[in-house]
Amino acid sequence: MTTLAIWFSVLLVIALALLLWPLLKNNQLQSADNTQGTLTRKHSKALLGIGLFVPIFTMAMYFTLGTPQFADISKSQIQPEVVTLVDKLELRLQQDPKDLTGWLLLGRSYMVEENLPKAIQAYEKALKLAPKDLRVLLPLADALAIQEKGKLNDQAYQLLQTAYEIDSKNAMTLWLLGMAEKQRNNPQQATDYWLSLYDILPKDHADRTTVLGLLSSVGYIPGMHGFSAISEQETQSKPIRGSKSTEAEKQELPAQNMNFNSQATIKHFDEAQFTLEISEAFKHKYPTAIVFLYAKQPSGGMPMPIAAIQHSLQSLPAGKNTLYLTEKNTLLPETKLKSFHRLILGYRISSSNKVDQSTVIQKQEQTVNAGEAAKFIIKP
Repeated sequence: MTTLAIWFSVLLVIALALLLWPLLKNNQLQSADNTQGTLTRKHSKALLGIGLFVPIFTMAMYFTLGTPQFADISKSQIQPEVVTLVDKLELRLQQDPKDLTGWLLLGRSYMVEENLPKAIQAYEKALKLAPKDLRVLLPLADALAIQEKGKLNDQAYQLLQTAYEIDSKNAMTLWLLGMAEKQRNNPQQATDYWLSLYDILPKDHADRTTVLGLLSSVGYIPGMHGFSAISEQETQSKPIRGSKSTEAEKQELPAQNMNFNSQATIKHFDEAQFTLEISEAFKHKYPTAIVFLYAKQPSGGMPMPIAAIQHSLQSLPAGKNTLYLTEKNTLLPETKLKSFHRLILGYRISSSNKVDQSTVIQKQEQTVNAGEAAKFIIKP
Protein backbone atom coordinates (compact mmCIF):
# COMPACT_ATOMS: atom_id res chain seq x y z
CA MET A 1 0.00 0.00 0.00
CA THR A 2 2.89 2.43 0.85
CA THR A 3 4.67 1.59 -2.41
CA LEU A 4 1.54 2.32 -4.38
CA ALA A 5 1.19 5.71 -2.67
CA ILE A 6 4.76 6.64 -3.56
CA TRP A 7 4.20 5.74 -7.22
CA PHE A 8 1.04 7.85 -7.30
CA SER A 9 2.99 10.77 -5.83
CA VAL A 10 5.80 10.41 -8.41
CA LEU A 11 3.25 10.38 -11.24
CA LEU A 12 1.60 13.46 -9.76
CA VAL A 13 4.95 15.32 -9.61
CA ILE A 14 5.67 14.43 -13.24
CA ALA A 15 2.24 15.63 -14.28
CA LEU A 16 2.72 18.93 -12.43
CA ALA A 17 6.17 19.33 -13.96
CA LEU A 18 4.74 18.95 -17.47
CA LEU A 19 2.10 21.56 -16.69
CA LEU A 20 4.24 24.05 -14.78
CA TRP A 21 7.48 23.85 -16.79
CA PRO A 22 6.16 25.88 -19.77
CA LEU A 23 4.92 28.56 -17.36
CA LEU A 24 8.28 28.75 -15.59
CA LYS A 25 10.11 28.95 -18.91
CA ASN A 26 7.81 31.73 -20.09
CA ASN A 27 8.48 33.68 -16.86
CA GLN A 28 12.22 33.31 -17.38
CA LEU A 29 11.90 34.84 -20.87
CA GLN A 30 9.96 37.73 -19.44
CA SER A 31 12.46 38.33 -16.66
CA ALA A 32 14.58 40.44 -19.08
CA ASP A 33 12.01 43.19 -18.73
CA ASN A 34 12.91 45.07 -15.55
CA THR A 35 9.38 46.32 -15.04
CA GLN A 36 8.15 42.71 -14.70
CA GLY A 37 11.12 41.18 -12.86
CA THR A 38 9.61 41.40 -9.41
CA LEU A 39 6.26 40.01 -10.60
CA THR A 40 7.98 37.19 -12.46
CA ARG A 41 9.91 36.13 -9.39
CA LYS A 42 6.65 36.10 -7.40
CA HIS A 43 5.02 33.95 -10.08
CA SER A 44 7.95 31.54 -10.00
CA LYS A 45 7.75 31.17 -6.24
CA ALA A 46 3.98 30.59 -6.42
CA LEU A 47 4.36 27.92 -9.08
CA LEU A 48 7.15 26.25 -7.12
CA GLY A 49 4.99 26.30 -3.99
CA ILE A 50 2.11 24.70 -5.87
CA GLY A 51 4.44 22.03 -7.26
CA LEU A 52 5.62 21.10 -3.77
CA PHE A 53 2.33 21.52 -1.89
CA VAL A 54 0.11 19.37 -4.12
CA PRO A 55 2.07 16.07 -3.89
CA ILE A 56 2.82 16.54 -0.18
CA PHE A 57 -0.83 17.32 0.60
CA THR A 58 -1.99 14.40 -1.54
CA MET A 59 0.23 11.88 0.27
CA ALA A 60 -0.80 13.23 3.67
CA MET A 61 -4.50 12.89 2.84
CA TYR A 62 -3.93 9.44 1.36
CA PHE A 63 -2.31 8.09 4.53
CA THR A 64 -4.92 9.80 6.71
CA LEU A 65 -8.09 8.80 4.87
CA GLY A 66 -6.99 6.03 2.53
CA THR A 67 -8.63 5.56 -0.83
CA PRO A 68 -12.32 5.01 -1.57
CA GLN A 69 -11.44 1.95 -3.62
CA PHE A 70 -9.63 0.25 -0.73
CA ALA A 71 -12.43 1.23 1.65
CA ASP A 72 -14.92 -0.51 -0.61
CA ILE A 73 -12.72 -3.58 -0.82
CA SER A 74 -12.41 -3.70 2.96
CA LYS A 75 -16.16 -3.50 3.39
CA SER A 76 -16.77 -6.16 0.79
CA GLN A 77 -14.48 -8.56 2.68
CA ILE A 78 -16.62 -8.39 5.85
CA GLN A 79 -18.37 -11.74 6.26
CA PRO A 80 -22.14 -11.43 5.96
CA GLU A 81 -24.31 -12.65 8.84
CA VAL A 82 -24.86 -16.38 8.58
CA VAL A 83 -28.44 -17.18 7.62
CA THR A 84 -29.41 -20.71 8.73
CA LEU A 85 -32.30 -22.87 7.60
CA VAL A 86 -34.02 -22.06 10.89
CA ASP A 87 -33.70 -18.34 10.12
CA LYS A 88 -35.21 -18.91 6.69
CA LEU A 89 -38.06 -20.89 8.24
CA GLU A 90 -38.74 -18.06 10.68
CA LEU A 91 -38.86 -15.55 7.82
CA ARG A 92 -41.25 -17.78 5.89
CA LEU A 93 -43.53 -18.12 8.92
CA GLN A 94 -43.62 -14.34 9.27
CA GLN A 95 -45.09 -14.25 5.78
CA ASP A 96 -47.37 -17.25 6.38
CA PRO A 97 -48.13 -17.42 10.14
CA LYS A 98 -50.93 -19.98 9.63
CA ASP A 99 -48.55 -22.74 8.49
CA LEU A 100 -49.02 -25.34 11.24
CA THR A 101 -46.41 -27.73 9.83
CA GLY A 102 -43.90 -24.89 9.69
CA TRP A 103 -44.39 -24.01 13.38
CA LEU A 104 -44.04 -27.66 14.38
CA LEU A 105 -40.84 -27.97 12.36
CA LEU A 106 -39.49 -24.77 13.90
CA GLY A 107 -40.28 -26.06 17.39
CA ARG A 108 -38.49 -29.36 16.73
CA SER A 109 -35.51 -27.49 15.25
CA TYR A 110 -35.14 -25.36 18.35
CA MET A 111 -35.47 -28.45 20.56
CA VAL A 112 -32.54 -29.97 18.68
CA GLU A 113 -30.60 -26.75 19.23
CA GLU A 114 -31.65 -26.91 22.90
CA ASN A 115 -33.14 -23.43 22.63
CA LEU A 116 -36.13 -24.13 24.88
CA PRO A 117 -37.67 -20.63 25.06
CA LYS A 118 -37.90 -20.35 21.29
CA ALA A 119 -39.10 -23.95 20.95
CA ILE A 120 -41.92 -23.25 23.41
CA GLN A 121 -42.77 -20.03 21.59
CA ALA A 122 -43.03 -21.93 18.28
CA TYR A 123 -45.23 -24.67 19.78
CA GLU A 124 -47.50 -22.06 21.37
CA LYS A 125 -47.97 -20.48 17.94
CA ALA A 126 -48.92 -23.93 16.65
CA LEU A 127 -51.29 -24.43 19.61
CA LYS A 128 -53.29 -21.38 18.58
CA LEU A 129 -53.76 -22.94 15.15
CA ALA A 130 -54.54 -26.49 16.37
CA PRO A 131 -55.55 -26.59 20.07
CA LYS A 132 -56.71 -30.22 19.80
CA ASP A 133 -53.76 -31.69 17.90
CA LEU A 134 -51.55 -34.22 19.70
CA ARG A 135 -48.64 -33.18 17.49
CA VAL A 136 -48.78 -29.83 19.27
CA LEU A 137 -49.99 -30.71 22.78
CA LEU A 138 -47.41 -33.37 23.62
CA PRO A 139 -44.24 -31.66 22.31
CA LEU A 140 -45.25 -28.43 24.07
CA ALA A 141 -45.85 -30.25 27.38
CA ASP A 142 -42.52 -32.06 26.96
CA ALA A 143 -40.65 -28.80 26.25
CA LEU A 144 -42.21 -27.14 29.30
CA ALA A 145 -41.17 -30.08 31.47
CA ILE A 146 -37.58 -29.92 30.23
CA GLN A 147 -37.45 -26.18 30.84
CA GLU A 148 -38.68 -26.72 34.40
CA LYS A 149 -36.06 -29.45 34.98
CA GLY A 150 -38.62 -32.25 34.87
CA LYS A 151 -41.46 -30.57 36.71
CA LEU A 152 -44.79 -30.65 34.88
CA ASN A 153 -46.34 -27.30 35.77
CA ASP A 154 -50.03 -26.38 35.54
CA GLN A 155 -49.80 -25.42 31.87
CA ALA A 156 -48.17 -28.73 30.93
CA TYR A 157 -50.68 -30.63 33.08
CA GLN A 158 -53.63 -29.00 31.33
CA LEU A 159 -52.12 -29.80 27.93
CA LEU A 160 -51.78 -33.45 28.93
CA GLN A 161 -55.36 -33.59 30.21
CA THR A 162 -56.53 -32.29 26.84
CA ALA A 163 -54.34 -34.86 25.07
CA TYR A 164 -55.83 -37.65 27.20
CA GLU A 165 -59.37 -36.59 26.28
CA ILE A 166 -58.39 -36.83 22.61
CA ASP A 167 -56.57 -40.19 22.83
CA SER A 168 -56.51 -42.12 26.10
CA LYS A 169 -54.23 -44.79 24.60
CA ASN A 170 -51.32 -42.58 23.61
CA ALA A 171 -48.15 -43.87 25.29
CA MET A 172 -46.45 -40.51 25.75
CA THR A 173 -49.61 -38.99 27.23
CA LEU A 174 -49.92 -41.80 29.77
CA TRP A 175 -46.21 -41.63 30.62
CA LEU A 176 -46.25 -37.88 31.26
CA LEU A 177 -49.60 -37.85 33.07
CA GLY A 178 -48.29 -40.50 35.44
CA MET A 179 -45.27 -38.29 36.13
CA ALA A 180 -47.52 -35.27 36.68
CA GLU A 181 -49.79 -37.09 39.13
CA LYS A 182 -46.84 -38.43 41.08
CA GLN A 183 -45.43 -34.91 41.38
CA ARG A 184 -48.82 -33.81 42.72
CA ASN A 185 -48.74 -36.59 45.35
CA ASN A 186 -51.52 -38.55 43.66
CA PRO A 187 -50.04 -42.10 43.62
CA GLN A 188 -53.33 -43.79 42.78
CA GLN A 189 -53.86 -41.65 39.65
CA ALA A 190 -50.23 -42.17 38.66
CA THR A 191 -50.69 -45.92 39.06
CA ASP A 192 -53.79 -45.90 36.87
CA TYR A 193 -52.03 -44.08 34.04
CA TRP A 194 -48.91 -46.25 34.18
CA LEU A 195 -50.92 -49.47 34.33
CA SER A 196 -52.74 -48.35 31.20
CA LEU A 197 -49.38 -47.63 29.61
CA TYR A 198 -48.07 -51.05 30.59
CA ASP A 199 -51.11 -52.74 29.04
CA ILE A 200 -50.76 -51.06 25.65
CA LEU A 201 -47.03 -51.76 25.26
CA PRO A 202 -46.15 -54.94 23.32
CA LYS A 203 -45.18 -57.84 25.58
CA ASP A 204 -41.60 -57.84 24.32
CA HIS A 205 -41.18 -54.05 24.57
CA ALA A 206 -38.09 -53.04 26.58
CA ASP A 207 -39.88 -50.12 28.27
CA ARG A 208 -42.31 -52.43 30.07
CA THR A 209 -39.67 -53.03 32.72
CA THR A 210 -39.14 -49.27 33.00
CA VAL A 211 -42.85 -48.83 33.62
CA LEU A 212 -42.67 -51.50 36.32
CA GLY A 213 -39.99 -49.45 38.03
CA LEU A 214 -42.21 -46.37 37.87
CA LEU A 215 -45.12 -48.31 39.35
CA SER A 216 -42.88 -49.54 42.12
CA SER A 217 -41.90 -45.93 42.91
CA VAL A 218 -45.52 -45.11 43.79
CA GLY A 219 -45.94 -48.20 45.97
CA TYR A 220 -47.75 -50.46 43.50
CA ILE A 221 -48.11 -54.07 44.70
CA PRO A 222 -49.50 -56.57 42.15
CA GLY A 223 -51.33 -58.61 44.76
CA MET A 224 -53.45 -55.61 45.65
CA HIS A 225 -54.39 -54.47 42.15
CA GLY A 226 -55.46 -55.92 38.84
CA PHE A 227 -52.35 -56.44 36.72
CA SER A 228 -51.79 -57.63 33.18
CA ALA A 229 -49.27 -60.30 32.25
CA ILE A 230 -45.55 -59.62 32.47
CA SER A 231 -43.53 -61.03 29.60
CA GLU A 232 -41.29 -64.02 30.16
CA GLN A 233 -38.27 -61.93 29.10
CA GLU A 234 -38.94 -59.55 31.99
CA THR A 235 -39.48 -62.07 34.79
CA GLN A 236 -38.40 -65.46 33.42
CA SER A 237 -41.45 -66.82 35.21
CA LYS A 238 -45.13 -67.36 34.64
CA PRO A 239 -47.13 -64.16 34.31
CA ILE A 240 -48.75 -62.48 37.27
CA ARG A 241 -52.49 -62.37 36.76
CA GLY A 242 -53.42 -60.22 39.74
CA SER A 243 -56.03 -60.48 42.43
CA LYS A 244 -58.54 -62.17 40.13
CA SER A 245 -56.39 -65.24 39.54
CA THR A 246 -57.52 -68.58 40.93
CA GLU A 247 -55.97 -70.19 44.00
CA ALA A 248 -54.44 -72.90 41.80
CA GLU A 249 -52.79 -70.29 39.61
CA LYS A 250 -51.45 -68.47 42.66
CA GLN A 251 -49.88 -71.67 43.96
CA GLU A 252 -48.10 -72.20 40.65
CA LEU A 253 -46.53 -68.74 40.75
CA PRO A 254 -43.11 -68.35 42.40
CA ALA A 255 -43.37 -66.46 45.68
CA GLN A 256 -41.00 -63.74 44.51
CA ASN A 257 -43.42 -62.74 41.74
CA MET A 258 -46.15 -61.99 44.27
CA ASN A 259 -44.12 -59.02 45.44
CA PHE A 260 -43.59 -56.43 42.77
CA ASN A 261 -40.42 -55.07 44.39
CA SER A 262 -38.55 -58.37 44.10
CA GLN A 263 -37.77 -58.72 40.40
CA ALA A 264 -34.52 -60.47 41.28
CA THR A 265 -33.88 -61.87 37.85
CA ILE A 266 -33.60 -58.41 36.27
CA LYS A 267 -30.42 -56.45 36.89
CA HIS A 268 -30.85 -52.71 37.37
CA PHE A 269 -28.41 -49.83 37.51
CA ASP A 270 -26.69 -49.04 40.79
CA GLU A 271 -24.50 -46.59 38.90
CA ALA A 272 -23.74 -45.70 35.30
CA GLN A 273 -20.14 -46.25 34.23
CA PHE A 274 -18.29 -44.33 31.51
CA THR A 275 -14.88 -45.13 30.05
CA LEU A 276 -13.42 -42.13 28.24
CA GLU A 277 -10.21 -42.48 26.22
CA ILE A 278 -9.07 -38.85 25.80
CA SER A 279 -6.24 -37.97 23.43
CA GLU A 280 -3.57 -35.43 24.40
CA ALA A 281 -4.17 -33.62 21.10
CA PHE A 282 -7.84 -33.07 21.97
CA LYS A 283 -6.98 -31.67 25.41
CA HIS A 284 -4.43 -29.34 23.83
CA LYS A 285 -6.88 -28.15 21.18
CA TYR A 286 -9.72 -27.40 23.63
CA PRO A 287 -8.07 -26.36 26.92
CA THR A 288 -11.20 -24.68 28.36
CA ALA A 289 -13.84 -27.22 27.25
CA ILE A 290 -16.48 -28.67 29.56
CA VAL A 291 -17.39 -32.39 29.55
CA PHE A 292 -21.01 -33.28 30.34
CA LEU A 293 -21.87 -36.91 31.17
CA TYR A 294 -25.53 -37.87 31.18
CA ALA A 295 -27.95 -40.80 31.29
CA LYS A 296 -31.28 -40.85 29.44
CA GLN A 297 -34.15 -43.26 29.22
CA PRO A 298 -34.24 -45.48 26.11
CA SER A 299 -36.39 -44.54 23.13
CA GLY A 300 -39.98 -43.92 24.09
CA GLY A 301 -39.06 -42.36 27.43
CA MET A 302 -38.49 -38.80 28.52
CA PRO A 303 -35.91 -37.13 26.25
CA MET A 304 -34.32 -35.10 29.05
CA PRO A 305 -31.48 -36.67 31.08
CA ILE A 306 -32.38 -38.41 34.31
CA ALA A 307 -28.85 -37.93 35.68
CA ALA A 308 -25.91 -35.73 34.68
CA ILE A 309 -22.58 -34.37 35.86
CA GLN A 310 -19.94 -32.09 34.38
CA HIS A 311 -16.13 -31.98 34.49
CA SER A 312 -13.62 -29.56 33.06
CA LEU A 313 -11.64 -31.25 30.29
CA GLN A 314 -8.36 -30.22 31.88
CA SER A 315 -9.28 -32.02 35.12
CA LEU A 316 -9.34 -35.32 33.22
CA PRO A 317 -5.92 -36.77 32.34
CA ALA A 318 -5.08 -37.86 28.82
CA GLY A 319 -5.62 -41.57 28.36
CA LYS A 320 -8.22 -43.80 29.99
CA ASN A 321 -10.68 -42.29 32.48
CA THR A 322 -13.35 -44.25 34.36
CA LEU A 323 -16.19 -42.04 35.57
CA TYR A 324 -19.57 -42.71 37.16
CA LEU A 325 -23.07 -41.34 37.52
CA THR A 326 -24.76 -42.29 40.79
CA GLU A 327 -28.08 -41.60 42.46
CA LYS A 328 -26.54 -38.35 43.76
CA ASN A 329 -26.44 -37.09 40.17
CA THR A 330 -30.12 -37.70 39.35
CA LEU A 331 -32.04 -34.62 38.24
CA LEU A 332 -35.55 -35.71 39.23
CA PRO A 333 -36.29 -36.89 42.77
CA GLU A 334 -38.85 -39.41 41.57
CA THR A 335 -36.60 -40.98 38.91
CA LYS A 336 -33.76 -43.20 40.07
CA LEU A 337 -31.09 -45.11 38.16
CA LYS A 338 -32.09 -48.29 39.95
CA SER A 339 -35.49 -48.12 38.21
CA PHE A 340 -33.86 -48.99 34.86
CA HIS A 341 -32.17 -52.01 33.37
CA ARG A 342 -31.21 -50.23 30.13
CA LEU A 343 -30.10 -46.62 29.60
CA ILE A 344 -28.67 -44.32 26.99
CA LEU A 345 -25.31 -43.05 28.25
CA GLY A 346 -23.61 -40.19 26.48
CA TYR A 347 -21.17 -37.32 26.70
CA ARG A 348 -21.22 -33.82 25.30
CA ILE A 349 -18.14 -31.61 25.13
CA SER A 350 -18.87 -27.89 24.85
CA SER A 351 -16.82 -24.73 24.70
CA SER A 352 -18.84 -23.34 27.62
CA ASN A 353 -21.26 -24.56 30.27
CA LYS A 354 -24.21 -22.96 28.52
CA VAL A 355 -26.97 -25.21 27.19
CA ASP A 356 -26.56 -24.12 23.62
CA GLN A 357 -26.14 -26.33 20.57
CA SER A 358 -23.77 -23.81 18.99
CA THR A 359 -21.18 -24.45 21.71
CA VAL A 360 -21.09 -28.24 21.24
CA ILE A 361 -17.70 -29.52 20.08
CA GLN A 362 -18.37 -33.25 20.17
CA LYS A 363 -21.18 -35.56 21.28
CA GLN A 364 -21.74 -39.34 21.36
CA GLU A 365 -24.25 -41.76 22.89
CA GLN A 366 -24.50 -45.52 23.51
CA THR A 367 -27.34 -47.73 24.75
CA VAL A 368 -26.09 -50.08 27.46
CA ASN A 369 -27.56 -52.61 29.87
CA ALA A 370 -27.09 -52.52 33.63
CA GLY A 371 -23.58 -53.66 34.54
CA GLU A 372 -22.09 -52.53 31.23
CA ALA A 373 -19.88 -49.48 30.70
CA ALA A 374 -20.27 -46.98 27.88
CA LYS A 375 -16.89 -46.73 26.14
CA PHE A 376 -15.91 -43.65 24.14
CA ILE A 377 -12.73 -42.54 22.36
CA ILE A 378 -12.35 -38.74 22.31
CA LYS A 379 -9.99 -37.28 19.75
CA PRO A 380 -9.96 -34.34 17.29
